[in-house]
Amino acid sequence: MVDTLATVPLHALTSQFFTVTHHMLEVNWLPLVGALIMTKASWDALPPAEREAMLKSAAECGQEFQAQGYAENQQAVDAMKKRGLQVHPVNAEEEAEWRRFSEGIYPKVRGRIVPADMFDQVVQILGEYRASQRASGK
Repeated sequence: MVDTLATVPLHALTSQFFTVTHHMLEVNWLPLVGALIMTKASWDALPPAEREAMLKSAAECGQEFQAQGYAENQQAVDAMKKRGLQVHPVNAEEEAEWRRFSEGIYPKVRGRIVPADMFDQVVQILGEYRASQRASGK
């Protein structure tokens, strides 16, 4: 009875969802898959050089993880296409519609599933990131 699902390509391949859902929209959303969380007291207790080293290492790991994840998901899409999956690209207008739809769900998430202050901070960081990407032409 399920005819759609939202997941990353690697999960769709390993779970073989493509055998029953033969179409995929090419909407490039990346889920947050992990984080290092520490208390402010622990962070503040680190010497500045160690904080800087941790931030540098986290940025490098994040870039490597992102590149590896992109490659793995692209390989998964290619493997599924070889087995009959039809991938349907979306244009900018359709992608904007998907974004509006997902942002319409925010009130159901904010304060109910994710604490409001944390949700607001993530939305702010995401907005800043997207603005920096636009400014750099990406």
